[in-house]
Amino acid sequence: MNASALRTVMNETHKCAMAMLENGTYIERELPNVRMDEAVLAAANELCSQLVGTKHDIIHELSELDDLLNDGATDERIVSAVALIIRWLWDDIHRMHQLVTTLRVAADRDPECVSAHILVAESAVNILNPFNRAKAAADLLADTNATESA
Repeated sequence: MNASALRTVMNETHKCAMAMLENGTYIERELPNVRMDEAVLAAANELCSQLVGTKHDIIHELSELDDLLNDGATDERIVSAVALIIRWLWDDIHRMHQLVTTLRVAADRDPECVSAHILVAESAVNILNPFNRAKAAADLLADTNATESA
């Protein structure tokens, strides 16, 4: 296992998890200042809770991943753990995309909902950028591991 590549994955994943925490709490704090219907507001609050929860789960999994590396786990086990972490991050990215899409439709219908759309869309970008770096690092790790195993 390329320990340096794994550390890059762990670092980028940590940054993504922290972006989830920061943006989830930011959205939650700003929700009273924007307009959206009750069902969308409930979905936004749920997403914020999910983002914060995922951050905690990811930090725990990164600690477990560090233990796997230190304990000499197989490359396959480490790559599998990384894939699981990326999947968890992606699940929240997907939920956020759905909320952004819903808010875009609402903003098209009601100009007073534009600020809610901007709030969530900008926060989504703040999470998506570090996610893309984490995903690219994970893909590189998996590719490197597959090449070394061949």
